[in-house]
Amino acid sequence: RPLCLTLKRKINIEEVESSEKIKNDSNVNKKFPKKNLSEEEKREQRLAALEAAENRKNEWDNKLKRNKQKFKNDQALKQSEESSNEINPITSKVIDECKNKEKETAQKLGYDPYKAKFLNHNEARNFAVDEENPMDDIFSIKDEEKEEAMEYLESIDLGFSSIISYGDRSSSITTFETIEKLLVNMSLKKEEKFRKIRLANPGFSNKVGSVPGGLDILLLAGFELMADDDDSFIYYCLDLEPVPLRIRAVLSRLNATKKILQES
Repeated sequence: RPLCLTLKRKINIEEVESSEKIKNDSNVNKKFPKKNLSEEEKREQRLAALEAAENRKNEWDNKLKRNKQKFKNDQALKQSEESSNEINPITSKVIDECKNKEKETAQKLGYDPYKAKFLNHNEARNFAVDEENPMDDIFSIKDEEKEEAMEYLESIDLGFSSIISYGDRSSSITTFETIEKLLVNMSLKKEEKFRKIRLANPGFSNKVGSVPGGLDILLLAGFELMADDDDSFIYYCLDLEPVPLRIRAVLSRLNATKKILQES
């Protein structure tokens, strides 16, 4: 077949396909026309988003209550089992020997390496055994608070899992670092501007608000959903002196999770 006829046929086919594509695009635009929302419709959208977030908060609160009751039941069962079991004399002797060795080791080192210590990322980065870290008293979890802190951890882990499942490793780390910065700045600087976060703020929305689990973590930390005639926002109403256990529990878990992501 002559080359000119082949090229002509090819050009005609491309023209037909192009015209069909333009026609289809115009049909799509007619079927789904862009709509300019009125102020009332925008307000209804904000209220709908606020209601959805409030429902999620209630679900977290209910789950937290169930976890708290389950934790208490498990502790009571554990104590009952421990009290009902008699310790073998030989086992008791071995335990005492181990405890004595631990005390001797702690005396030689000058500190107790067996004692658990909860640190946020700033403490972990600057911490040294032979130096006192001033951040310890601010964000550490005291021994008498550990039982209460455990009640938050399962819900916090669920929120973190949602964040990690949503995006890649880099975006997840960005979300965690943004949450960390918001909580640390508010806790340390104690300025009113750090207590209020607009949900429509582009930086917050892209890094935290639009990420599943991001807003839920802040609600677990103690923020509350609010709205006025112009905007929707979250606000921290709790006293920041001392730093609430909710915040310290989130930061403690966040630091460990972020470290795993960075090393993976």
